[in-house]
Amino acid sequence: MGMTLDDLAGRLVVHTPHAGLDIPASVRDQFTLSDTELAMEAHGSADLWTDALGQSAWPAATHIAVAVSRLVVDVERYPDDAEEEMARVGRGAVYTRVHDGAALRRPLSIGERDALIASYHTPHWAKLRAAASEKVLVDLHSYPVNV
Repeated sequence: MGMTLDDLAGRLVVHTPHAGLDIPASVRDQFTLSDTELAMEAHGSADLWTDALGQSAWPAATHIAVAVSRLVVDVERYPDDAEEEMARVGRGAVYTRVHDGAALRRPLSIGERDALIASYHTPHWAKLRAAASEKVLVDLHSYPVNV
């Protein structure tokens, strides 16, 4: 007899990397958009409600969510821009461009960029790796209807 969903729940890690919308006050000055424009871009870039969907579908699972917007740091991109293809269009781990190519941030120093990776990307992956060891990982995303 195979494994049931109840058996699986204890071995399941639900990862929702892009549901967050938060732009911490500590990094707000990096962004060149108005508050309204930044909120609209964050909403348009988020996988809204995937965190709630994961909690509802698998309440007994381990849940790893990212609270900050992917505009702050996209944890699913390689932290080294040389390895990340999307960095060529300003959408690497630390976004510099909005979805249509317009500027998102002022130029960051190497130290500022490294601090973002150290604050958000590195600890996220350490937590995810520890939680997902020898478990089943579900990575939740959503896509807009108009794509």
